[in-house]
Amino acid sequence: MVDLFTLYGPTGSLEHGLDHLRHRSRATLRCEIDDTARRRRLPSWAGRLADGEPEWLDHLDSAIRATHQAAVAPYWSRVKAHLRAEHSTLGRLMLSSGVEQMLAALHPRARWDSSVLHLPAAYDQEIHLQGRGLLIAYSVYCWPFAVPVYDGDDDGVPPRLFVPAARDLLTLNQITALSPPDEGTLGALIGHTRAALLYAMADGHATTSDLARRVGVSLASMSQHTAVLRGAGLISTRRTGMAVHHALTPLGHHVLEEQTR
Repeated sequence: MVDLFTLYGPTGSLEHGLDHLRHRSRATLRCEIDDTARRRRLPSWAGRLADGEPEWLDHLDSAIRATHQAAVAPYWSRVKAHLRAEHSTLGRLMLSSGVEQMLAALHPRARWDSSVLHLPAAYDQEIHLQGRGLLIAYSVYCWPFAVPVYDGDDDGVPPRLFVPAARDLLTLNQITALSPPDEGTLGALIGHTRAALLYAMADGHATTSDLARRVGVSLASMSQHTAVLRGAGLISTRRTGMAVHHALTPLGHHVLEEQTR
């Protein structure tokens, strides 16, 4: 119903994104919902959400969390590994063959014609860059169409183009298979609790209490587990006020990615 990227902006984690959403102006939220209402019929409660009523912001928060838990978190390490591979391939193509060839390779049905890039989309839209540039982002959640996002009221913001990272259904199924990554092999190596902690951090940094709740261990034992993972170079830890945040290091991400191959 709403474009979360427009409401969130660039963010490093689910928690940061939800915090940004809470602090967005009511005018921005209403503008986004009104824009959606011009394309489809919305339920009556959408108006209360557009007004920024706390109860309906809570409902939106819960819905986003539930969707993330079901559709993103179990597959996030595989998603990131695939996105990195696509970025690398695209970068090499641009260096070897130029920007036009790189743009033409964004989608199997992309077509470059007289300085105009044609891409399949869910609805017709024509965007003129006018020297502002173009922000291209791969996504595994917009197959099979590219999704252009244009802030028409802000001439200083480059249009954004979300491009399907999966080129076909087979690739998409491999990334988002119904069964989550197997923690067995990693668990046998470092212990099932510590393996579960690594997977719990795959979608971004988390506090000690968040991890304890998600993995089902006591706060008292968390310091020992995180100390071992930190000593092995798999996670980093930083304190912000009263909270302690843990996040995967590049080595930690690599270990999880290897488990999904």
